[in-house]
Amino acid sequence: MLFVREMKKVMCSVAYLLFVVILVVALYSQGVFHFGKDVLEEPQPGQNYGVRNVESPEQIMPAAYDSLWWEFTVNQYTTYPIGLYKIVHLNETEKEQMAQILSRLNGVDKTKLLESPEEMPPLREGLTYEEFKRCMDEADRLLGGGSEYAPNSLIGFGTEDITYEEAKVEYQLVRDKDKFTGGYARLFCDYAGAIVLSILPVFLAIVLCLKDRRARMEELIYSRRASSWKIVWVRYAAVLASVMLPVILLSYYSNMKVWGLYKGLKLDYLAPLKYDFGWLLPSVMVTAALGMLLTELTGTPAAAAVQCLWWFMDINAGYKDVQSSYALLRLAPRHNAGINSRFRITDFLGNFNRLVQNRLLMAGIALALVALTVCVYEWKRRGIIGGRKRIKGIFTGIFSRKNEHAA
Repeated sequence: MLFVREMKKVMCSVAYLLFVVILVVALYSQGVFHFGKDVLEEPQPGQNYGVRNVESPEQIMPAAYDSLWWEFTVNQYTTYPIGLYKIVHLNETEKEQMAQILSRLNGVDKTKLLESPEEMPPLREGLTYEEFKRCMDEADRLLGGGSEYAPNSLIGFGTEDITYEEAKVEYQLVRDKDKFTGGYARLFCDYAGAIVLSILPVFLAIVLCLKDRRARMEELIYSRRASSWKIVWVRYAAVLASVMLPVILLSYYSNMKVWGLYKGLKLDYLAPLKYDFGWLLPSVMVTAALGMLLTELTGTPAAAAVQCLWWFMDINAGYKDVQSSYALLRLAPRHNAGINSRFRITDFLGNFNRLVQNRLLMAGIALALVALTVCVYEWKRRGIIGGRKRIKGIFTGIFSRKNEHAA
C-alpha cells in the first residue's frame, strides 16, 4: 500500500527520530507533563483568589517607571524578544538615548541622570498616560522589543484583587465549558504549536520529497501509473499522520496526569483529541505543505529557510497581546500570554470565533499549497519543468560518455 510505504519512509528516517526527541524534550522543558501541580479547586468565601491585570494608569505609571529606572541604574534589562528570556546591556550611545527617555518622564536633564543615577527623581507633574506610553514604547524599541515596557505589556504593572463572585464564575466556566481537561489541553497546544509543530514538520516533508532523488528513483516514480494527485496527496497524508501520532499520544499523557485530581467530577476525555486536530493540525498542515511545494519546485531544501523565517516572525508577533495571540494570520495561535487567569478560559471564549477563522484559513492555505504541489509534480513528470526532463538529460550525458570511453 502506497500510504504505508510513504509513512515508513518518514518514520524510519533519522529526521523523524530527531523530531520525536525534540518534541518530547521541548514539551518536558515547558512543564506540560507536570500539570498535576496546577489543580483548580472550587473557591470558598474568605480565601485569596489572586489578582488580575488591569490597565490602571495610577498603578502602571509609577510601577513601570520604577522598574525602568532600576534597570537603567544597573544597565541590565530583562526582555523576551521571541518569547525567550534575554538580558540586554546598552552601550554608551544607547545609555544616553535611554537617559533622554527618562528625562522626558521626570523632567531632569539627561546629563544629570547619567552622572548620578542612584537617586530616582519622581515623575514630572502633568505627565499624561498617553505621553508615558509613547516614552515606554521608545524604551522597548531601544531594547530590541519584547520588554515589559511595550504598550501591550504595560498592563502587567496594574493589578486588582479578584473577588469571590468573579472567582466563582471562572470556576463554573472551567467546570461547565472546559470540564477541567480543556484548559490543560489548550496549554499543551500553546507550547506544542509554537515551539515545535509550526516549524519541524517542514523538515520531514523535505526529507520525504528528497529521498527518491537521493536514491535515484525519480525516473521510476515519474513512469508509474499512479496519478500525480495520488502520489502527492498520499505523501502529504503520510507526513501528517507521522507527525500527529506522537502528538496525540503525548497530549493524552499530559492530560491524563490530572484526571485523578478531579475524581467524581465530569471530565472531557476527548479534549486532547479535539484540540490536537482543531488547534494543532492546521499548523502542521500548512508547514508540511509549504515544505512539499518548495522542495518539489526547487529540488532543494530551501523550504527550511522559508519556514524558519515565517516561524521566527510569527513567534515574535505580539505574543503577550490577547488579540494578537488569536490573530487571523498567526501560524501558531498563542494561549499562554496576555491577561493571566488559571486557564484563560475567558480569553479563549471571547476569541473563539477568531481562532476558528484562523485555523480554517491555515487549513485552506495548506490544501491550496498541496494542490499546487500536484501541478508541479505533474509538470515534472511531463518534462515541462526540471524533474524528468533534467534527469533524462543527465542519464543521456552519462551514457554518451561511457560510449566514448568504450570506443
